[in-house]
Amino acid sequence: APLSDEQIRLLDDIEFPWIPNRYEAKWHANYNELAKFQKEHGHCKPRGPTYAKLEKWAKDQRIKRKKGQLSEDQIEVLDKIEFSWGTNTRKWTEMYLELKDYHNDKGHLRLGQDDNANMYDWMDTQRKLYHGIVKKPVLSDNQIEKLEEICFCWSLDGKERTWHEKYTE
Repeated sequence: APLSDEQIRLLDDIEFPWIPNRYEAKWHANYNELAKFQKEHGHCKPRGPTYAKLEKWAKDQRIKRKKGQLSEDQIEVLDKIEFSWGTNTRKWTEMYLELKDYHNDKGHLRLGQDDNANMYDWMDTQRKLYHGIVKKPVLSDNQIEKLEEICFCWSLDGKERTWHEKYTE
């Protein structure tokens, strides 16, 4: 019997893969396996003989993205599970967590070069990436959302940033 409208809506709510071809079905099966791995381990970098197949699949996704062979939808769902697109992702996460801790401790992100030159430079780079002044690596939507959650100001103008920081306190 065909599915009711309610059944279809419920399946859509859990992002049921309505997939007509085998390639996409296999891609989603591997993605679901990686999402499960991420939930259990807190990262998307499977290693070792137990995860050899998943490790290869993850590596292939990085290569396919560089070649422009992944769809925007595939990139988006991988970003949602904080898929690591390269070595910079780990460093980005470390810096973000440090900045988040600073924000939690101080209640603001007014950070000068004298306070922490490394963090100040990193924040400057994020702004330049956001505005397209620096092209690579690309900030993911997830990274942008995380920074906005801690009231990160994207302005390149120092006076405007100071105003924004005081306003969001």
